Amino acid sequence: IDPTGSVASSKLDFSIDGNTALRIAEGGDISFYEDTGTTAKLTWDASAELLTTTGLTVDGTANFNSNNIVHTATTPNYVLSESDVTDENTQFLQASGTLRIRTVDDAGAYVADRMRIDHGTGDINLGYEDTGSTAKLFWDASAESLVVGGSAAVSLGDTTGDGLEIYSTGINLKRTCTSSTQ
Repeated sequence: IDPTGSVASSKLDFSIDGNTALRIAEGGDISFYEDTGTTAKLTWDASAELLTTTGLTVDGTANFNSNNIVHTATTPNYVLSESDVTDENTQFLQASGTLRIRTVDDAGAYVADRMRIDHGTGDINLGYEDTGSTAKLFWDASAESLVVGGSAAVSLGDTTGDGLEIYSTGINLKRTCTSSTQ
């Protein structure tokens, strides 16, 4: 409605100091604009029943009542930030066809890989050493083999020291004898 009372268009704009703040369009679409009034930042598309925003902060619990949450981006990632420890947060990252689980610091910077799954091959890297740069346990899907890297032994046994140790140079079988009849 223009100042003369006649219908000027099929939308209703609310402006503050000449800048559009809110637009209600024909068909029920609603848009909220940023401070300059040029770009809609929160929009409701009535025909699609879709709410869209360029940024979202949720202070509290978010409930999703759908079986699917789809995040489409070149490198989608999620960070789980702990408030009770320093620099020990978890990042889930999808990049170049590989799902990565990493430890990140409080600033969100990369710290260390913890696990990688290659979607193209099925290979899995896990058991990274402390800096997160070298996988020490690797599943090679095409060879159907588990590879343990480094010079440390693979130990199969109990906490008393009994068991089987496998090294890259050989095998060591350890058995503790507790009586003269064994």
